[in-house]
Amino acid sequence: MGNAIGSDAQSGNEDDETEHNSNKSKKRRREDSGSGSPDKKLMKLNTPEFLYKKLFLEGHKSDVVINALDHTWYLHKIYLEQCNYFASLFEGKWKDANEKVYNLDIIDPNITYEGLNNVFASLYNNEIEIDIENVAGVISAAVMLNLESVIDRCGDVMCESLCDTNIIHFANLAEQYGLQNVAKTSFEHLKRNFWRISYDNEFLSSISQSILAKLLSTPEILVVEGEKDLYGVVKRWICLQYSPETIIDPNVNFKKFIEKIGAIFDRRKFVDILQSLRLAHLVTSCSTLNELRTDNLIPVSIIDKVLIDQWNVLLLNEESQALPEEISDEFFYSHCLRLGRRIDETPKCWRWSGFNFGLDILLNFNHGVLTLKRNCLSQSSPYSINIRPQATIHYRRVFIYMIIICSETGEMVFDSNKRVASLTIDQSIVVARTPVKLPISIHLLYLGNMPGPSSTHYWTNYLARRTETPLNDNTTSVT
Repeated sequence: MGNAIGSDAQSGNEDDETEHNSNKSKKRRREDSGSGSPDKKLMKLNTPEFLYKKLFLEGHKSDVVINALDHTWYLHKIYLEQCNYFASLFEGKWKDANEKVYNLDIIDPNITYEGLNNVFASLYNNEIEIDIENVAGVISAAVMLNLESVIDRCGDVMCESLCDTNIIHFANLAEQYGLQNVAKTSFEHLKRNFWRISYDNEFLSSISQSILAKLLSTPEILVVEGEKDLYGVVKRWICLQYSPETIIDPNVNFKKFIEKIGAIFDRRKFVDILQSLRLAHLVTSCSTLNELRTDNLIPVSIIDKVLIDQWNVLLLNEESQALPEEISDEFFYSHCLRLGRRIDETPKCWRWSGFNFGLDILLNFNHGVLTLKRNCLSQSSPYSINIRPQATIHYRRVFIYMIIICSETGEMVFDSNKRVASLTIDQSIVVARTPVKLPISIHLLYLGNMPGPSSTHYWTNYLARRTETPLNDNTTSVT
């Protein structure tokens, strides 16, 4: 009986469970019924790709034909109106506003079929293919069509891809097409790295005169070793303008070079560059002075006048403390010495050769600490003759660069800003304290005496005395 009772109980439980499951099924059906419809499968349509293929590649239902560069595009006015050029053309104010066929007159030699095609394609595809090696074709086409979105995108890509090998190409494009962001970024790169990459003749020959003049005149250009280096760059650049395929030696004799190629040298064409050189900082040693006279790149009359003025400045600074402690940034930047040194190992102590009114500045770099010393008695120097009890030094921007990073970006790791230090005999001061990884370059701009006239003063007077006819500097010496 017990078994019978157990069987009946189990049977009852099964019936209850079956009824419970049935109720759950009915509830799910009611819930599903309440949702309004069964599950749907969503199919993603690639509409942009379809439109790009049908409208741009196949020209389906085209209402305008564009002819340019021996190619034909079957396009659509509604898409072309994204360009300010075509938006203005189609407004109806022009006699050919309702034309179906347009022949574009391509004047800019930078515009290529590939570049123009990519710009047209971007109107349909909301993206553009930019080959950094051929970016000129795209940017020039975008500028012609006044398509701001593509112009901005090209500028962003150029800034992101900036390096030594394309810096001048990008700078020239920025100058030509008014790309302010690219111009600013490339100019910053040039200011920090010009000392390092200017030794490359291919690089130097590609830089425009306007960019070079602007670069040499900026106070923030970094120099290694001194003004003589910039003079050598200018000399080589001018030689390359006359003979672009020639490999120019840094120590080339300019006068003999001009004679050899049979050219007539007109200084007036290069005054914007020549007057950027700080002449007072070039006539500081016999060897440099002899090179200046032999080259005849800078007129002998100017060199002689600079020497006379430098003697007057020497007397002024020896007889009085002529340099005030408060000077304007403009005055400082216009007259300070631009110096530099590459450091491969430490400890390192060095000076820059050349007469500087008897002020012998020693720099020492060791364990990330850079000190500046006014040397008078402790170390011998052929130019250390000034033993005034106290000297005021205005220095700005001891730049310490991590060259490995600088080779790509010119990263600055320290900037002292303009400082004033009054140094007694053999006094040292710490001007930078920063851990760095070698090799590095250290750049110092400083002013230790009241200077004479600027270089522009000499060139202005020189040009005022010149006639309109070009000079043959192979045979003529100006007095």
